[in-house]
Amino acid sequence: SKGGDGSVDDGATLTSEMLTDLARWNDSNHECLLFNNQSHKFSFLSLDPGSMRRRMHPGLLQHLERNNIRVGEDLDQQGPKVMHHRFEVMGALTGVHHTFKSASALLGGQFNLTGDAMLKMLALLVRVRCGIPVVLMGECGCGKTYLITYVCAWLRVNLLTLDVHGGTTESDIMGIFQRGVKLLEEKGEGAEVYIFLDEVNTCAHMGLITEAICQHSISGRALPNSIHILAALNPYRLRPPSDDVTPGLVYSLHGDTTPDPMAALVYRVHPVPPTLQDLVFDFGALSPAKEETYILSMVTHELRDTLGGPNDQQTAAKDQVMDAKFLLITLLLVKSQQYVRKVEGDESAVSLRDVRRALRLLKWFMAHLV
Repeated sequence: SKGGDGSVDDGATLTSEMLTDLARWNDSNHECLLFNNQSHKFSFLSLDPGSMRRRMHPGLLQHLERNNIRVGEDLDQQGPKVMHHRFEVMGALTGVHHTFKSASALLGGQFNLTGDAMLKMLALLVRVRCGIPVVLMGECGCGKTYLITYVCAWLRVNLLTLDVHGGTTESDIMGIFQRGVKLLEEKGEGAEVYIFLDEVNTCAHMGLITEAICQHSISGRALPNSIHILAALNPYRLRPPSDDVTPGLVYSLHGDTTPDPMAALVYRVHPVPPTLQDLVFDFGALSPAKEETYILSMVTHELRDTLGGPNDQQTAAKDQVMDAKFLLITLLLVKSQQYVRKVEGDESAVSLRDVRRALRLLKWFMAHLV
């Protein structure tokens, strides 16, 4: 909130600092060793394979390599062989296996399973299995919602989503859990339901939401253990002092000069209760290199048939031309993202959602005008 002199209230500043001080996703290399009981193989995964190799004891590294074990797989590569391997890793991670065809068709084939996304799924699923509440925080469009939707599609479990906003009521929140309980009763023994509460801190009922996430209950009534609650929230981040633009529409009655309590924030969100702050898992924003990887994956997936044609006979020369086109479009999109952020002075001004919109527009032009 803001004081009468226009300065940001100490409470808002403290809350912003507490959430800003969280360890961001890119602050760690997320090194892990994943065992596959089905194929009796194991994989060394991390964001930066080179860093993991340098940190490993030279003797151990040499011993592993002599036994044909790759240490530090490059998760930024693209191509059918790479995707096939990622699907194998996802099967080992979840215990749910898909054929290459069925895995590629999940969510209509719209999700791009990058290495970064796979590691985020690993972190998410470990928390679910350990009974740790999952509360994701990140800039709009960084992939939180789509990632959770893909995980549930892979697991073949029911997902109920509540898009929380300023007008969400307690009845809306209680209703989504009532639907979850009813769905469990219909599906019978062994069924699981995932309930995803998106942008939870945009509504005024944080107490009820916190109870559901932390106590696994609603108004004192325990929820079934087969209901898994996932939540996402927008950052409680202060605008630069020179920025006079308020986020969203602000209602003023008869020229009321009462300060808007959310005018100093990038997003119109309520403070996160301290109980929930300890559970927040910060996805942050994509680094420039990771964002470029995501965009290249999206371009390759969305435009392969459009640029090459599904029935074209591919040759090595044609593949090189296609890859050059994909790279050119990717670089143009990356530069566009950077330009908008520079002009707006805010990293959250654009996201991968805008890239997806641009690709849809490009496909439309190519289908109707080329």
